Amino acid sequence: CFDTGHALVGGIDPVQGVRLCGPRIAHLHLKDVDGALLARVQSGELGMEEAWGAGIFCPFGDGAVDFTAVLAAPELAGFSGWSVLEQDRVAVRAADLESVRAVEERNLAVVLAAQPSA
Repeated sequence: CFDTGHALVGGIDPVQGVRLCGPRIAHLHLKDVDGALLARVQSGELGMEEAWGAGIFCPFGDGAVDFTAVLAAPELAGFSGWSVLEQDRVAVRAADLESVRAVEERNLAVVLAAQPSA
C-alpha cells in the first residue's frame, strides 16, 4: 500500500515514492496534505495528533500533493490495483455527513481531472 499523504508527512515526495515502489504497489491511497500544517509539524510547533485534528489531511486540491504528477508516473501505467480516495478525519458526527459528502465529491472530481489522458 502506498499512501500519498502519509508519504509526504513522513518526508517522502509522493511522486518519488511511486517511482521507487512502482510495481510493488497493489493499493494506492490518494490523500492530500495541508502544506502550512505540515510545516508546523516539521518545525516541532505542532504535534501530529494536533495537526490531524486541525485537518492536516485536507480536501484534495487544497494541499501539497500533486495528483496529476503522481497519477502520470510511468510506474503506474496500467495500474490495476485498488485506488482509495481518502481524507482522514477526526470524529465525524452525523450532522457533518452532508458537508463530508460534498468534500468527498470534490475530492473525486479533483482525482478524475488529474487522470492522464488515454
